[in-house]
Amino acid sequence: MLLLIALLWCIYLWDCFVRLPPGSWSLRAGARKPVRAFPEPDLQLFGGSLGLTWTPVLPWLRAYSFHGDDLRLSVAERRLRLIEGHTRWLNIAAGVLFVWIMGVFTVLILTARLESVMLAWAIPAAGAWIVTFTLFVRSYRRVHEAAPPVELWLPLALSPISLMRAPTVVRFPAARDLHPVAAAAVLCDAAEFVRIARLCYFDNVDQRSRIQQIARSRQLADRLTAAPDEYEPGVSRFCPRCHSTYTSAATRCSDCEDIPLKRLLPRCESNARP
Repeated sequence: MLLLIALLWCIYLWDCFVRLPPGSWSLRAGARKPVRAFPEPDLQLFGGSLGLTWTPVLPWLRAYSFHGDDLRLSVAERRLRLIEGHTRWLNIAAGVLFVWIMGVFTVLILTARLESVMLAWAIPAAGAWIVTFTLFVRSYRRVHEAAPPVELWLPLALSPISLMRAPTVVRFPAARDLHPVAAAAVLCDAAEFVRIARLCYFDNVDQRSRIQQIARSRQLADRLTAAPDEYEPGVSRFCPRCHSTYTSAATRCSDCEDIPLKRLLPRCESNARP
């Protein structure tokens, strides 16, 4: 039985890896942690041709991918609000299914009580399975304006382990045409938004004015090119893109395709600036 528990958890955790198209950003929120965005996949296979990103383990936490050029903040707000609204009940159902199977089932096996309460456990499990799958189909139709393809819904219909990840299946690709800066302006706190916007600001020269406009709407435009707020003693230069700091001997950033470094003002001088 312990081997069965280990197998179930291995299958479930592997389902937490989602394929990420080349050039996509992934955005996810962990338990009691702010939303974070990542420009690279967490795992690359076959020479980088296959990228996998880790989504939150708990099914009710959010995960998205973004690979578009749509920088309209109004579109991002409307789209993400629609997705969140149409997946709310699916999040609850998938969470109940997760707790009942991965939690209660595991406890019953470890305490050797499964046989005595098998029927009492199986009937709610079957009900949660049916309800979650029904909500998955409904949510997918409303979010994507199309029925889920057979190769997508069939594994979820046959496996409650896979069905627990239904919110991610619906939500992860639903806003892929949005630009990560527009999505971050809606989903992230100020510090994370600035970090994402700064990376895109330096990587896409032709989009700088539109990125500045979004940052200005959040009253954060000045922070796109500002120096780091905190830095260790002994450094005198910083990379304007990634905010890595260097000593005076360095002239270019080693991580950002040789971006020229800027002078880091001494703390007393920095604090004296208006």
